[in-house]
Amino acid sequence: MLRDNDLKISLRASYDAHVDERNDKVQTDWKLAERGTFIDRLGASNCCVLDIDAGTGPDSLVFRELGYRIITSDLSLPMAKHCRGTGLNALQMDYYAIPFPAVTFDAIWSLNTLLHVPLRSLGSVLDELRRVLLDRGLFFLGCYGGSGQEGTFDKDHYEPKRFFSFKTDDDLTRIAADHFDIVDFHTVDIGMNYHF
Repeated sequence: MLRDNDLKISLRASYDAHVDERNDKVQTDWKLAERGTFIDRLGASNCCVLDIDAGTGPDSLVFRELGYRIITSDLSLPMAKHCRGTGLNALQMDYYAIPFPAVTFDAIWSLNTLLHVPLRSLGSVLDELRRVLLDRGLFFLGCYGGSGQEGTFDKDHYEPKRFFSFKTDDDLTRIAADHFDIVDFHTVDIGMNYHF
């Protein structure tokens, strides 16, 4: 079993080589709907939002346009540099150890990020996210899951192949409830052998 640090090194190398591909991706309607629900819940435009593993920053750009004070982050330095090139305040960051003081953010946006965290480590990552979030802050945790499978997959075209943890709904909600009050849990059928 690979240690978390080895998984992160491999994951960083995987995404470092795919900035252009990630930037050309068109967001699906259901992802846009999830972002819209988050924005509706968050409300006030002067909120400080942390976007973790933002990739090339499409959601961060929308949050900025809406007037949020946005901190964009990614494990991959080339991804963070791309975001800086669009004018975002972006940094390379490991969400296992967030370089901000406690209760810094009004909200945290995490879209398809924590699916790279092994089930055994999800609680400690959520502890760290909880630490930097205001007491009444909003945390969006969205990821592919449902099957309970973990590991790398031969069909992944990234090299090195990425580690995925498709957590079951029960595991995800049980661990999340230890750290946050769950105000909504739902699944989205995306037409694959796992769901969002």
